[in-house]
Amino acid sequence: MQKSHVGHICHHSLLSEGWVPVALTDEKYSDAVCFSFDDDGNPDYLPISVSRAMDNNDSEREKQEFVHAAGSCIDAGIDTGIDTGMDGIGIHGAKG
Repeated sequence: MQKSHVGHICHHSLLSEGWVPVALTDEKYSDAVCFSFDDDGNPDYLPISVSRAMDNNDSEREKQEFVHAAGSCIDAGIDTGIDTGMDGIGIHGAKG
């Protein structure tokens, strides 16, 4: 089971409608791309979307989402000896 936050390397098509990527800054990396879906729904490498800089509320929400995801894994028996087919919890955070 993995929970991740990709930071600024994201395309808005991977998020719920109306959401934008959040990262430590709103800096856009001009040549960065990510694997996503174009306007016709076709998979492709697309330029990343412009991120919104996180504020303190965003940081706290992200922390709580990681805590909730880990708790859900434990509740599901991951790493507790119950045979779930999963053998660990991986937490990944981007660097910006």
